[in-house]
Amino acid sequence: YFIKKIGQEKFPVQYLLNEQEFFGRKFYVNKGVLIPRQDTEILVEKAIEILKNEKNSKNQKKILDIGAGSGIIGISVALEIKDSYVLGIDISEKALETSEKNKEILNVKNIKFLKSNLFENVEFREFNMIISNPPYISFNEVGIMSDDTLLHEPSDALFAENDGLYFYYEICQKASDYLADFGYLLFEIGYKQGKNVAKIMASSGFKNIEVVKDLAGLDRVVIGQKIINKIEN
Repeated sequence: YFIKKIGQEKFPVQYLLNEQEFFGRKFYVNKGVLIPRQDTEILVEKAIEILKNEKNSKNQKKILDIGAGSGIIGISVALEIKDSYVLGIDISEKALETSEKNKEILNVKNIKFLKSNLFENVEFREFNMIISNPPYISFNEVGIMSDDTLLHEPSDALFAENDGLYFYYEICQKASDYLADFGYLLFEIGYKQGKNVAKIMASSGFKNIEVVKDLAGLDRVVIGQKIINKIEN
């Protein structure tokens, strides 16, 4: 039965087993969420590295994960950074059910999930970090997608308008309002989007922008920092 599902229907094995390993932990996944990719571990590694290096380490670090999906990013950060509090948001009920399930399975105390269309229901405005792996595949790239992804993974978690850049514009426009001074914004990106996303960040006022490559040497993560220039007297 399994072999038939995988062979004929191109059904991803992760959905059959309801499991995918990510950052050394097993996560529950189903058809309501994207299957976690190894590339996303680069995003999580960078987030952890920055949070561990922060100088004002006495305060609890508050992190917003936009488009939480199965919860892998927020949960991984919450477990690795003990003194953190993570808020994961998603517009999809199915995704939120899955992330709640993963929170329970992995017994994570310092994370909360909330239904929100981007920042809509987010009240807190002093996050130390905003992290997001938004939908970023442009509709004209459908031809290069694998069948199992196209047939079975949720398209609203994969595709975005405006050459795949829609969510980067939307998030960058408002992110500063929700970040504490010197807070960071981290995105996972498609391998061709480094320059564009860096530009969007810069035009939204972010500084210290850096594009990070994945293990294959492709652009995968963009990081920017909110720095308020104090006016000298």
